[in-house]
Amino acid sequence: MESRAKVFKDTLRIDQARLCGRIDEAVRSSVEETFNALLLRDERHRRLKARELRLEWAQVLRDLDQPQEIEFRVPKKSYVPRTDTKGATEKIFQICGVDMPLTAPRA
Repeated sequence: MESRAKVFKDTLRIDQARLCGRIDEAVRSSVEETFNALLLRDERHRRLKARELRLEWAQVLRDLDQPQEIEFRVPKKSYVPRTDTKGATEKIFQICGVDMPLTAPRA
């Protein structure tokens, strides 16, 4: 009877160790993600402040969601221009050092 209890306790300890290891890994991953998000937020604030821009995060997300790609094809060629931008989209691209995609030609 004692040996069964010992085996049960040993098995329980092993399961607890595995569970704790998984929990530790999940916590570590969450902390890393949070840290990276804070770094990105601070970099965004630094770049906006350097250009003396005051933009709310909700406004940035809304403005970045506005442009859309339009794909059209002609024989042997395919084009994917974007619609016009509004708000702070162009400023955001400039701050990031990224060129804006081409706009769709007007009819």
